[in-house]
Amino acid sequence: MKKLLLFILLLATSAMADDLTVDKLTAEEVSVINYATSTTAPFDVKNRAMQGQAGAPNTLNLHGYTDAVVAYIDNVSDHPAVVIRNTGNSYFRADKPSNYVGNGKYLIFSHDNYGGEIWAAYPDGEFIWSSRSPQAKLWRDGLDAGSPAFTMQTSQPWTESFGVRDATGYFFTVGRYQVKIDNLPTSRATACVKCLYRDGEIVKYRVD
Repeated sequence: MKKLLLFILLLATSAMADDLTVDKLTAEEVSVINYATSTTAPFDVKNRAMQGQAGAPNTLNLHGYTDAVVAYIDNVSDHPAVVIRNTGNSYFRADKPSNYVGNGKYLIFSHDNYGGEIWAAYPDGEFIWSSRSPQAKLWRDGLDAGSPAFTMQTSQPWTESFGVRDATGYFFTVGRYQVKIDNLPTSRATACVKCLYRDGEIVKYRVD
């Protein structure tokens, strides 16, 4: 109750400053609308609780205890709906070196039935399924649309555009004019499929 009263006081103070309108404020619902002439966002939250200590509380917790969407985002603009950024702020993180930049995972998918994290987006751009994940699968539904079901593209020509590897290294790579398959379970150490192109179509191939 004390937290609700404090929240009401903060909203009322902002409303009196003509920054926003408290459209609805009850014990069950909070609705906030700012003005078209406003120059600040309706919410700006900075969490410094237990800074530098283990067990610090999350900045925002959403709990969906009913059969409904937990968070719904409408984007009526040409800007990104969500931006997640690892960044630095020497003023608010005075407990860190002045050049400190956050390095946390951007996103985590977790499931209690599998013991926690099953998929994560890492700060260096990697997308990793953990050993808890029952399967790592990319699936496109629907009928043949007359084009590849999946397309990967580079902005500039690469000698090798796609590769598959295990703990020992790459064993399959794809380039513009060749496919290399290494570590085959045969006496041959390397096989290479070379394709010749004419007007974008394969007209001949051979296996060396």
